[in-house]
Amino acid sequence: MLFFSCTTGPQLPEPNRVSIPKRELTKEEILSISSYSRLKAVVNLDMEAAGKLLLDSVTAVFYMEDTGRARLRIYKFGMPVFDIVNRDGEVRSRPPEEAEKYSDSFSLLMRAVFWWRSMNEARLEVLKSEYLLQTPHQAVWLKRMNLLPVKQEIFSKKGIIKIRYSNPEALENRKDFPSKIEINSLNYRLVVTVKRVATDVAFDNDMFEWP
Repeated sequence: MLFFSCTTGPQLPEPNRVSIPKRELTKEEILSISSYSRLKAVVNLDMEAAGKLLLDSVTAVFYMEDTGRARLRIYKFGMPVFDIVNRDGEVRSRPPEEAEKYSDSFSLLMRAVFWWRSMNEARLEVLKSEYLLQTPHQAVWLKRMNLLPVKQEIFSKKGIIKIRYSNPEALENRKDFPSKIEINSLNYRLVVTVKRVATDVAFDNDMFEWP
């Protein structure tokens, strides 16, 4: 069973949006408002690599915490068929031969979701409707009105990796969150469609043990 289930009952009240001060924010304020410690989400994944379709709208559960640890479990007919763990850049999977195939895209998904982790030394530029946070290796554009990411660029030796965020929705924990994340690199394209998400949640102690 996935960790979210559908229930019926009374309608929830209107989502409580994160309160964004109606003034120009400092970098420290932006990072504080935007960050959270843990995330788990039910997603659909589509992935192409070297012109070959690797994932076609598969269901997966994604877990991540701010210490650089993440787990991705892919399901078929409700049963887990693939499990991959990233701990501080080291990746292992079950089946083991899959780790190399998905290592780069998995690490980029972590950077797309926890974009602020490498922004403490960033330079802040205030644009007309966006904030731009930029380091020599990364740039992130955020909407000023709600601090949601719009796009991200990662500068690597192989070229610019582009990440786009779209379709923000109020999800289970009543925060706005982009429900579509698209990652484009030289070799592959990964599209993540978020179905359920919760932040600042508790994990079991063995969540990030090797599969």
